[in-house]
Amino acid sequence: MSRPRVLVLTKTTALGGAERLLANALAHLDRDAFDYRLAACDEEGPLAAAWRASGLAFRRLPAAGPLDPRNLLALRGLLRGERIDLLHAHLPLPGVAARVAARGLPTRVVYSEHNTQDAYHPASRRLNGATYAWQDAVIAVSAGVGASAAAAWGAWVASRTTVIPNGLDLGSLDRGAAGPVAPPLPAPAPGTLAVLVPATLARRKGQDILLEALALSERRGGPGLVLWLAGDGPDRKALAVRARRLGIAPRVHFLGRRADVFPLMARADAVALASRCEGHPLALLEALALGRPVVATAVGGVAEIVDPGHTGLLVPPESPPALAEALARLARDPHLRARLGQTAARDVRVRFDVRATVAATEAVYRDTLGRGVYAGARRRATYSPIARRVAAGVAWKTSPRSETSW
Repeated sequence: MSRPRVLVLTKTTALGGAERLLANALAHLDRDAFDYRLAACDEEGPLAAAWRASGLAFRRLPAAGPLDPRNLLALRGLLRGERIDLLHAHLPLPGVAARVAARGLPTRVVYSEHNTQDAYHPASRRLNGATYAWQDAVIAVSAGVGASAAAAWGAWVASRTTVIPNGLDLGSLDRGAAGPVAPPLPAPAPGTLAVLVPATLARRKGQDILLEALALSERRGGPGLVLWLAGDGPDRKALAVRARRLGIAPRVHFLGRRADVFPLMARADAVALASRCEGHPLALLEALALGRPVVATAVGGVAEIVDPGHTGLLVPPESPPALAEALARLARDPHLRARLGQTAARDVRVRFDVRATVAATEAVYRDTLGRGVYAGARRRATYSPIARRVAAGVAWKTSPRSETSW
């Protein structure tokens, strides 16, 4: 019997959270059971190179935007031409593209939900909701993420959702952490707690709250803290202005995008994520697996990772005072830092191995391919007028009399 053909769809091959999860999973895919290939809107990123190096097929879509009509037509042609049995999409816009392109075809659709609904742009949320019933199965990276989708789109979502936490390739993580740190890396003064913040510089990641917490700690005469902001993003200039206005610019170091985040983690005294919304953050898992004491906001699936007081410290979102106090606790108590880090490393390495993630995902594939619910589910779904028009247009343009090769 031939292997089911599985096409994995993502927006980019640059290593964001979803793409890093795919990179972690690559070496552990069951190629004897499934015929894998990957499609994305670019091919310059590390994920495309890793996929090709592994000997698996890669398909670049013709346009940068997932919902560009050229991509919808190309994706539908790919599903038909390569007789794809299952299409697995990651993130909202690729999810919408997958559902529209597969409309009326025998291809089963699995969608991975990586974040709570409040993390998405309103337009993305609307498009996602308009087509959500067109898929056969949902994988949520945390129970919080699954609950958020069910609250947004209806209780029926829960019946199609499987919670599969993100996983780590521990061997790759340890090899990376043992590598050198690229210069420049400012050396903290003796007795200062170096806090790494590995996240895109964007409002949802809460670096502004961290700056307020650092300024508050300074005003209170708290222990010395220095922030290493590893990443780039739309808020970089605004954050630099805020640091200067708060009088803490000498203690805030913008390190930019780094290829040495794992060595940075291994050398930092602590890791902090002050996010306003999260799904199941890989950066937090990585820091914990490397034995770093962490402070994080209790949003999304974070509380499913961190056991407060045992593997890390949790604080409410949008609370500079709570964040300042948690960082001060770590700065003042090296024994607490050591205990949290050691307990976290043991816990995370057992609970979040990517091999378990891959096995659970492939179990969803088997279940979805084995169920005869696909056509019935699509017939029963109530489609919004806009979603109906988009799907009908793509289906007409790729009918046998009009389909073009790609």
